[in-house]
Amino acid sequence: MNKNNELSQFLRPIIFIIITLNSWSTNAAQNQHVALWLGLDTYHVDRTNDNATNENNKITSIFYNRWFISTFINSYNKRSYLLGYQIWYNQMPFFDSNIEISYGVSIAAATGYGRNLATNIDGIVTLGVSPFVGAEYDVNQDWTIGGDLLYIPTDNGGVLTSGLKLRYRFYTISEKD
Repeated sequence: MNKNNELSQFLRPIIFIIITLNSWSTNAAQNQHVALWLGLDTYHVDRTNDNATNENNKITSIFYNRWFISTFINSYNKRSYLLGYQIWYNQMPFFDSNIEISYGVSIAAATGYGRNLATNIDGIVTLGVSPFVGAEYDVNQDWTIGGDLLYIPTDNGGVLTSGLKLRYRFYTISEKD
């Protein structure tokens, strides 16, 4: 069985689970927000692939609600651009504090990988699914700071990436009344 078929069989149940989870409503606040996310560190789980060696990816992401765009230097030392969506997102308070735990799953399409990964489409774009977990501190009703850890599955065991987030919530006129 070739690598593409193995990955396809592996991804089918994951995609089904994600679609099922996405059909449930989330606990996350429904107000509008923008966020800046900066990647701190990257760790390749399986280091046997000598071609994917970059662990200083310099990731910069901008979020608008659950949509995000990113740019970074990928594991193959090439500039990548990414468009993604948090298809499942949940938040819950950490006891009685200003801290919230968030977790979910994102899907995304990235450029810059060519045919290096099995989920590429004609070497132009590579698709991915990424679970994440994070903690956020509400500085006030508008500003939140936090950190996230995400796992990006790849052909070679995957990549763990951590980052810092600064989020600003804004409200429509009807929400403030």
